[in-house]
Amino acid sequence: MWRTWSEMKSSSRIWAFALSRPAESHTEIEILTRLRVFCDSWTSHQSQVIGSACIYKQRFLLLAADAANISGCSIDQMRKGVNEILTPMHLELLDSRMVVWINHQGEWRCNDWLDLNEEGRAEIRAQADFVFSPFPSTIDEFSKKWPHRAKESLLLR
Repeated sequence: MWRTWSEMKSSSRIWAFALSRPAESHTEIEILTRLRVFCDSWTSHQSQVIGSACIYKQRFLLLAADAANISGCSIDQMRKGVNEILTPMHLELLDSRMVVWINHQGEWRCNDWLDLNEEGRAEIRAQADFVFSPFPSTIDEFSKKWPHRAKESLLLR
């Protein structure tokens, strides 16, 4: 069941999906319209999931759900639904191993976490202003701590 982002509980579970390219404003509207339809039919073991979505800085698709009725099946259903929505728009989700960051010039970069050794993390720390953790856990955490300042990011330690 769709709710606006502001109607969601601060404890709602959140998933942050990095997009393969920036979403233009008309694409954002189409994505959110389709996600609203998806959320209206989203279930977990025959119970309605209360959900919402937003696009953050044209680069991230954020999907939230009331944590009370989320299950593995509903998460699988969500991932399938998101991919079905994005594919016709020629948008893809970056692999969750990708660390997305913004350098001092405001340019967006990404690196595969598995390829980053200590030297690579130090290089990003020196060049980055912000790092986007792929795992904000709740709307509250997202609103207070996302993105992380590069110097404070646990991903780069």
